Amino acid sequence: MITNAIRMSDAEVREGVLRELRMDSRLKETRVEVTVREGFVTLAGTVAGSSELLAAYESAERSPGVYEIASELRLNPYDGRARTDADIAEAVRGALGRGTQIPHEHIQVAVSNGWVALHGKVGLPEDRENVERLVRSLEGVRGVYNLVEADSGL
Repeated sequence: MITNAIRMSDAEVREGVLRELRMDSRLKETRVEVTVREGFVTLAGTVAGSSELLAAYESAERSPGVYEIASELRLNPYDGRARTDADIAEAVRGALGRGTQIPHEHIQVAVSNGWVALHGKVGLPEDRENVERLVRSLEGVRGVYNLVEADSGL
């Protein structure tokens, strides 16, 4: 439960949440519907991925007057089309670059028929494992060839 000491009207809370959603660069192409009842916010609509879902929640959470958030957001990243290898490669690159402590600039990515090949070097064996775990969790990935080497010199 989110606890803010500010008491605002539902319209003010809704406008604040919408403002936060508009300002979040992770949500530029996303349309999220917001309803508010006595400080309880409901987010509805369709987002392209779990990172956008989290971004919408975090945006609403930052807004003053929000007491609790319910998410009715649905994931629909491709609007009915199959995820291409280019989509997967882009998702892998994005996932590696977002908020991870893994030295992703030393990792090359190749995708064929949903199978992801990772090449390069990271600093620790745990980083090698974390890269694979992260990539395996992405939608459309059928498997991972983890050819990343751990090199403590990085």
